[in-house]
Amino acid sequence: MTYMLDHGISIPAWIMANNLDAPWDSRQAFLADQDSERLRNLRLFLQEHKRLQLDFIVSRFDSALADIMTSIQQEGMGSAARQELSAKLHGHFYAVANVSPPHGLYALIDYVNFKGTGVSPHEAYNGRGWGLKQVLLEMESSDDPLAAFISSARTTLARRVDNAPPERNEGRWLEGWYNRLTTYQP
Repeated sequence: MTYMLDHGISIPAWIMANNLDAPWDSRQAFLADQDSERLRNLRLFLQEHKRLQLDFIVSRFDSALADIMTSIQQEGMGSAARQELSAKLHGHFYAVANVSPPHGLYALIDYVNFKGTGVSPHEAYNGRGWGLKQVLLEMESSDDPLAAFISSARTTLARRVDNAPPERNEGRWLEGWYNRLTTYQP
């Protein structure tokens, strides 16, 4: 929504009233609101601005690798270790991006928009992140980079669930997350 505001789009007042946060406290509240006037208006709003949403997704992805590489440079390690990590990350990124067009590129773009880049402290529990950075760094080199990416993403998401505060009960989402990862395959 901030991206839309930055591009001169007027946001519905009821969304602005929530400081651009979701106005529903739970999935149940959202589902109960499905036939409301405001949700019909939201669907229309989103339909009218599909192109800008796509622009946002692409711009977020365009900066992902640079943001990840910058975060590597800021980590407290020696120059040789940083170079090794950077080379691994860069190699895995382009191996996935170039495999089975357009599936590899889709996997990277979707994962960034699904779970983030992994450079924000808000994308970690107990100091262990779950974003694209972590998936790429934990990937094994493989003749099938897409399968290796999906496997690493599964492991990374399972670790997120293990590290999440118990009251969040994130295990309830894991099957759906795994299902989403299967869409990356040709």
